[in-house]
Amino acid sequence: MLSEKPIARSSGEAIAMVEAARAAGRVLDVAFNHRQRGDIQTLKAIIDAGRLGRPYYAKAWWLRRTGIPTVGSWFTNAEQAGGGPLLDIGVHVLDYSLFLLSQPRITAVSASTYDLLGTAGFGSSPNSDKTGATGAQTFDVEDLATAFMRLEDGGTLLVEASWAAHRTAGDEFGITIYGTNGGAELIVRDMEPIGSLRIFTDETGVAAETTLSPPAGSGHHAVVAQFVDKVRNGSGDDGSSAAELARVVDACYRSAAERREVRLDG
Repeated sequence: MLSEKPIARSSGEAIAMVEAARAAGRVLDVAFNHRQRGDIQTLKAIIDAGRLGRPYYAKAWWLRRTGIPTVGSWFTNAEQAGGGPLLDIGVHVLDYSLFLLSQPRITAVSASTYDLLGTAGFGSSPNSDKTGATGAQTFDVEDLATAFMRLEDGGTLLVEASWAAHRTAGDEFGITIYGTNGGAELIVRDMEPIGSLRIFTDETGVAAETTLSPPAGSGHHAVVAQFVDKVRNGSGDDGSSAAELARVVDACYRSAAERREVRLDG
């Protein structure tokens, strides 16, 4: 089965899906297509080649000024959606960030969520699919989430996700990474196929900045091709990596609700 992201509304539901896939001996994969972008693949190759040294801090985001999906639809209903932008688009950010950082385990999260704009009627997307609306004005999810994550390797990751914020117009996602030998910045605006990718290094004491022009990548096509390959080869992929992301998101929501750091043990 190839599932859209997120794998489920909660980690409990995700675990049930993983167990069902294992019991049936079937492949369960989730469409995290951002890691298949050419700019992210290029940045991954640079990091793996050691050009940044040891990455120790990353800030990643997906931010929209007015991007709340149809108000009154399942998107803005906590019971049906499971959450707001953190679960909707933030899980993409979490996936490509951990992919770039070579999948370090997250040991603790400290998060905050806000619904100040959405509940006040600001931020509805001009591209909302009105056919999904119910006529209700239900908005009981967040419109902005931010999460500080401690990594097992000693590094840290900051993730931001918003559907609504008083910021520049449009849709923007990206990541900034600081390493012991260099840094990197990727910014993608309005879903352009190739983002702005810059590498920052120090060449014999002189600051150097390199702007790269990576290929576009194949996105969803690569996701589908890899899924078919897993099915044919019986790779044993059971969705557990996506379930782990769901566990992290659950911990973030718990941290925000309880206003404290939450540890993820084991």
